[in-house]
Amino acid sequence: MNIKKIFLFVTIGFVILFSLAELNFYPQLSQGDHGRDLYAAQEILRGKLPYKDFWWVYGPLMPYYFAAFYKLAGGTIVSFLIGKLFLKTLCAVFFYLAASTFMAPFIACLAALWFAQSQQDFFFTFNHLGGIAMELTILYLLFSYIKEQRLKLLWLSLLAVLAYCLIKINFGLASLAVVLITAGLTDFIYKNPLTKDKKNFYVTALVGVPAAAGLIYWLLLKDLPSYAIHQCMPYFGDDQPHHHGPGETIPYYFMQHWLTLTHAVSGLMNAFGSHVNAQGFIVLLNRVGTSLNLVNHLLLHAATISVIVLIAVKKIPKTELKKLLLILFCLGVFFVLNFHEFVVSGVWYRTFWSLPFLFMFHYVMMSTAFRFLPVMARGFIWGVVIVLLVFNGVIGFFTTQSQKIPPRFLNSPHAQVYVGNEPQWK
Repeated sequence: MNIKKIFLFVTIGFVILFSLAELNFYPQLSQGDHGRDLYAAQEILRGKLPYKDFWWVYGPLMPYYFAAFYKLAGGTIVSFLIGKLFLKTLCAVFFYLAASTFMAPFIACLAALWFAQSQQDFFFTFNHLGGIAMELTILYLLFSYIKEQRLKLLWLSLLAVLAYCLIKINFGLASLAVVLITAGLTDFIYKNPLTKDKKNFYVTALVGVPAAAGLIYWLLLKDLPSYAIHQCMPYFGDDQPHHHGPGETIPYYFMQHWLTLTHAVSGLMNAFGSHVNAQGFIVLLNRVGTSLNLVNHLLLHAATISVIVLIAVKKIPKTELKKLLLILFCLGVFFVLNFHEFVVSGVWYRTFWSLPFLFMFHYVMMSTAFRFLPVMARGFIWGVVIVLLVFNGVIGFFTTQSQKIPPRFLNSPHAQVYVGNEPQWK
């Protein structure tokens, strides 16, 4: 077994280990949003169709996915959490595979584990994690194409794009644009000929994939009245509950990052400012964790500045620089296009669609910059990252376990789960 496969299994193992405490715990269970997801899966098992037979505002694929887990894994909320863990592991796997196309497997493993621990969760639905898994699959295939330029990789990316369209249509189409832009630029830079097979790919991407996705949506929506279609596909105009312009949302985005930084600095100054006792232990762990994460962010920004300097002074070989710039371009286009929902709404959780590309950007910078450091310095920095990963894992475990108390356990036959919020249905 080669080293890349070894670290792939290490990644899978640690993601599952870090997540085991969450298999019977959900931090914010809502009878509205999560109830909709649970109901949708049950209706699928009764032979009903999305949109036609029950209200559904996302793509039609994920209700079938979670219905399969609901049927096979016991018919409780825990079944959904098992399905969610599978998706979380899949995200880490494709993050690792994408990273390992241009960095050492050990560093790619650390990057994937950091992403799995730090990626913001869409707390209001189980649906969207499937979309994150698809966009990371597409990212891996595009990075592999930049490295190898095999047409098969682009065809596989179209299958992932089609699946993404059936999870969240707008982000699926955004990913299709990234595939076309990245493939075209890569072919231009490497002077790849426009063969008949490549033309077939572009025609399929431009016509076939949108037509296939559109046909599936049309078959499910065609018998519905106009108002019902607007309710199930709330993408335009007044169908959207939140309206803000870029002039408001973009400054708001940067202001939130500034507030996060100042909060982290405050945590660093006060990490050991309280007495350690049984009740304060979790608080202290979180304060120290916030402080350590600040150190990690400083490393990331230092690495980014270092790479800019290395490029400016021409320390990176031309062939390597070409791939690096293509990878950064791909990440940048993905980040910007996946930012569209936030830009027109100002709803913070809609920035989560772009976060995987920000995480990947940081580790591209770190892996590139730190190669030029002495061995001892590199070992120290990656050692700090490992300590942060372990520490965050401990924080997550104790935080989750501390909330598993009898009053928070839902003991109904289809629940069997602890919740972190006060139930609104009592």
